[in-house]
Amino acid sequence: MRFATLRLSLMLLALVLIPLAATAECDCLAGGDDDGGGHSCVNGEWHQPRGDTVVTELTIIVEADSPAAEGRTLELQLRDAILRTIDYVDLAGPHSGRHTYSYEFQEPLPACDLKQAVLVNDSDVTIEMSYLKVVGKLTDGDDWLYFEKSCPGVVIGEQGCPRLLLYDR
Repeated sequence: MRFATLRLSLMLLALVLIPLAATAECDCLAGGDDDGGGHSCVNGEWHQPRGDTVVTELTIIVEADSPAAEGRTLELQLRDAILRTIDYVDLAGPHSGRHTYSYEFQEPLPACDLKQAVLVNDSDVTIEMSYLKVVGKLTDGDDWLYFEKSCPGVVIGEQGCPRLLLYDR
């Protein structure tokens, strides 16, 4: 009898947790400081290549909706394995619709050195993102998909996540 009750309890718990886990992929999860100050949200989807390939440039695609005026900026901070900032990529606004940004590194670096990225909105304008993609151009001619997520409703800004941390769990 106790085993049947335990099994029923576990099944009910699974019915509740499985839908929550499925939606958690697109939601910002509460995090702590990420050495940049302020509240952060975490998304463990950053994919790091293996081996000794070298990245020369990034293509970043952002799809969002925001009343932001021209010049408002999101910033993508690129970090290495010890969380040291390698570089900053300004993603100038307005952030309404789909925009593609290209960024070329001054010095090509090992593709696996990009351990994480932080999407930052320090403005007072909230940006509702629906899609983000970060692709690296490698010296061997291939592209490497670091991050791609379609998540309607993720809010970057004061009413949501001022800093969205993208990293490889």
